[in-house]
Amino acid sequence: FRRKKDAEELSCGFEVNIVAEDNQANLWIGTHNGLYKLNKKHETIEKIHLPNPQVSNVEAVACTREGTIWAGTNKGLFVKKKNEENFTLYKTIQNFDVKSLLEDKRGHVWIGTWSQGLFRYDPIQKRLYTYHNVCSRNSAHIIFQDKDENILNSATLL
Repeated sequence: FRRKKDAEELSCGFEVNIVAEDNQANLWIGTHNGLYKLNKKHETIEKIHLPNPQVSNVEAVACTREGTIWAGTNKGLFVKKKNEENFTLYKTIQNFDVKSLLEDKRGHVWIGTWSQGLFRYDPIQKRLYTYHNVCSRNSAHIIFQDKDENILNSATLL
């Protein structure tokens, strides 16, 4: 977070899990102490309050080309749509331990969990698809899209 200001002023002070950049050039930073937004233009950082006070660990963040921000946590999935101020809990995936997020080339959001499987959200149909038994532990810690647009998760990468 070094720029013109002193590093202490722009530090969230916690271990960083993930960083994603939105289409407004803000950095969304997932840490063991929550979610932070770094505004690169104004050189400010702010802690983002998620609606579940038990959330501490933000391990996945995805910023879609449409402007939606997804935050995967140890207590579920949170979403902030473009032009909305606050995040809301995505009800279908509450209390899941979300480990990875990916927006694919079609605009679908893939959601990988610790032990609840793999999910795909279609924003056009506003429908969630479930993929259970993706591996023996039913986990998808890493999600990747290759140049041929195949979706691979940590189980298929090994």
